Amino acid sequence: MRMRACLLLFLLPACVAPARSATDYEHKAVDTAEAVLSSVETGSLLARLAPEQAFTPFVSVGLSDAEAGAASARAVFLSLQPPDARSDGVRAELSPLLDRSDDALSRARIAARRGDLDALTRSAEELSATATSLERFIARFG
Repeated sequence: MRMRACLLLFLLPACVAPARSATDYEHKAVDTAEAVLSSVETGSLLARLAPEQAFTPFVSVGLSDAEAGAASARAVFLSLQPPDARSDGVRAELSPLLDRSDDALSRARIAARRGDLDALTRSAEELSATATSLERFIARFG
């Protein structure tokens, strides 16, 4: 009995309600963009703090957490089946933004772990630009 309860608790988070309409899919896309934007903004803030106001290990752990949060939101969204052609367009627009976010957070985390403050500063700029793109997507579909 305990095993079944544990298995159920493990599998429940993997369940995602399907998008039954284009409007529902757009709402899920905006929710995803907002979640990833939060991670990207956290990453940008941490990358900007690192050179003078925060210890590199703290920044590294924070960036790792932000990267994991963005990756989780990305995976959930990409597991959704677009219900129609209009939704294919939404997916085609958001998917590269999610990839850019993931890549930028990864580069920032790697720079922090290496103690490469110049690369971390560049990562902060990249994360800021990515955040702007996500904000545009949210404004367009939100």
